Amino acid sequence: MGDFNRSWDVFQEAGIRVFGLAVDSLEETQQMVRELALAFPVLSELDAAEIAEKTGIYVSSQDPTFLQASGYVLKPDGTVSVAVYSTGAIGRLESDKTLAHIKHAMSSEG
Repeated sequence: MGDFNRSWDVFQEAGIRVFGLAVDSLEETQQMVRELALAFPVLSELDAAEIAEKTGIYVSSQDPTFLQASGYVLKPDGTVSVAVYSTGAIGRLESDKTLAHIKHAMSSEG
């Protein structure tokens, strides 16, 4: 989330919305938002099993309430343009590559 936060202004200027999802409690999520000084909204208290079932996100084998990091780029119609699923600490969307993908997609639609 920090990577996208550092690029927040660039996403804003391009008219691209960014938000995060968390299964943590509201209090834990608010603390994380404060600690990382996140500029974008983060939804909290989501049901890990339900999110995993609907999206295919990997659930931690040690803790079934912990979801591995995943990222999505949605098209204006709500369909998925890109999905990145991580099974650990490696394999996440990067803000610069995400922005390049979106800009390319937008220019191709034109």
